[in-house]
Amino acid sequence: KDILSNKTVKKIQDKIYTEVCLYCNKTVEKSKNQKYFCSRKCQNKRQTFLHYPINKFKIKRDFLFEGKNYFPDNTICFNSQTNAFSYKFDIKDWFEFLGWFISEGCVINYERKKYSGYDYSLRVIQISQSQKVNQYNVNQIHSLLKRMGIKYSYYCNSFRFTSKLIGDYLIEHCGKGSHNKKIPQSVKNSSPELIKILLDSLIKGDGCKKKENKNLFIYTTVSKQLADDVQELIYKIGESSNIWYDNKNNIYCVYNRLKNLNCNIYKKNIK
Repeated sequence: KDILSNKTVKKIQDKIYTEVCLYCNKTVEKSKNQKYFCSRKCQNKRQTFLHYPINKFKIKRDFLFEGKNYFPDNTICFNSQTNAFSYKFDIKDWFEFLGWFISEGCVINYERKKYSGYDYSLRVIQISQSQKVNQYNVNQIHSLLKRMGIKYSYYCNSFRFTSKLIGDYLIEHCGKGSHNKKIPQSVKNSSPELIKILLDSLIKGDGCKKKENKNLFIYTTVSKQLADDVQELIYKIGESSNIWYDNKNNIYCVYNRLKNLNCNIYKKNIK
């Protein structure tokens, strides 16, 4: 449970469980009816805050997330013992790739024996995209992988290439299996510009945009962690969002809403 401030993300778990007012930091008496507030005055001032998710984040309406520069030269490198297996990617291309992978990708492991001290285990990175259904998306992924200098193949509606370095990174930081997918912490703390690039490819994979307003979208996933991460990213680019669970299809749905600076948060929406 965190609080987002203008500069950083601060933990508020202790505040919630020690009954400290979320507005003025005073101790809340147990006899008080107001939950998490020391007085009605502080409770009424909650209308100047957005809560993401409820009891997890507290965001001022004029909140501006700046992010951190984890990539000073705007590149990310994967270095190996031999230059033949090393990679250096433009950071914008890498964020776009992560969006496609998190939505439509997986890593397949092929374990082999070691010979002369070398590990011959393989990691096959696969991104699924049907040419009949989404020719535009297929063309975009073709163009992306060519810009990144990755030697790949496309057959059976899937892009495939091998890299143990990239595969191990994706398994560790993005999760293994659709139910365990997540967004790396360094990505979530990056600049809003890079976050928008990731969200764009992420939505093209497992989301859809509304016809009446292309700025509104719905993203679906079976991973609760990924749904929370996507919601966090939406807030960090200056918008708001909600999550609901589809019991029929067993999926989490995240939909965004353009932030209205003049709207209020009513008591019924605070749980």
